[in-house]
Amino acid sequence: MYAPLALLAVVLLLRSVAATTRQHEIAALERLYNSTGGSAGRWNFTSMNERMKLYATTSYLADYFLDLSGAAWDFKKNAAGGYEMDPCASRSSGNNFAGIGCTCSASNVCSITQVGLSDGKLAGSLGSIVTALQDFTQLSYLDMTSNMLTGTIPSATGEFTDMTFLSLWLNSLSGSIPSSLGQLTKLEYLDFERNSLQGSIPKQLGDLAQLKYLHLDSNALTRTIPEALGNLKQLEELYLDRNPLTGQIPSEIGRLTSVAYFTLYRNSLTGTIPPEICNMTSLNKLAVDDN
Repeated sequence: MYAPLALLAVVLLLRSVAATTRQHEIAALERLYNSTGGSAGRWNFTSMNERMKLYATTSYLADYFLDLSGAAWDFKKNAAGGYEMDPCASRSSGNNFAGIGCTCSASNVCSITQVGLSDGKLAGSLGSIVTALQDFTQLSYLDMTSNMLTGTIPSATGEFTDMTFLSLWLNSLSGSIPSSLGQLTKLEYLDFERNSLQGSIPKQLGDLAQLKYLHLDSNALTRTIPEALGNLKQLEELYLDRNPLTGQIPSEIGRLTSVAYFTLYRNSLTGTIPPEICNMTSLNKLAVDDN
């Protein structure tokens, strides 16, 4: 017996329902967009898409960098007051927002879990971005590489406890690295290279048991290298070069048997290289010159 045509139509409609992003999350994206020059037309979606595609295919860290290329952001609203475009639209539609990745439920309700806005000419305070992102309770990926962001790294960044990837490389950030980042226990990649960060390296970074890449080079970090970094047993790269770090290389660093690249050049370190360095059996490069 054939099902009524009306019932078939309902079934087909349910199967073709588009993914829907929660409205308050789209509103949070709009706040981020407006606070960083997007509404003034300063964002460069072309360079953003090009960089994402390049790093996701050619970088030696291609497994970490995501290709989230898509359409320019548009926050026009319909007659009912809802947003016309959905950031989590399928990539095949060409309407998904550039730099946005989502996780969708079985009922096609989506949450924004990945934000990659590298090389997009974003300007303004990182604090305003983090405030907007706090609506994304499952955020796991944040790439703000190569922009014009200023201000400090807010302690609230440590509240994104699902985060596995965090890159703020090549901005104009200042202030200290917040100790709250030690709460990001799922983090595998952390890159703050080429900013103007000051103060000490927080010992709480030693709590990041899953961390594989730690890049803090080319900043203005001072004081000693914390012994707690020796707890990072999964670490493969440790870049601390071009900082005015002082004191001796802690012997605990010798526990990092998975580290292949360890750079400390152009600091103000003293003393001798600890013999425990010989325990770093995966080491391919050790650079300690100009200290």
